[in-house]
Amino acid sequence: MPAKPIDVERVVIVDEGTREVRAGIFLAQALNHANHHREQVCAILTGLGIEPPDIQAWEYAWETGRIWDRS
Repeated sequence: MPAKPIDVERVVIVDEGTREVRAGIFLAQALNHANHHREQVCAILTGLGIEPPDIQAWEYAWETGRIWDRS
């Protein structure tokens, strides 16, 4: 069964039924939260005198062959 697009405007009831939020906020928060933790790791490595790796998605794409130059 093919995946369906996420309806980011769908209303989700949270906090034991006391609040409503758009579903897209969960996606935005997940991305933001992941970035926060990656930056924490980089700060710790820097504090230990270790050069942190490039953690950008573009660098990951190059390293894993998920982006390439056209011929």
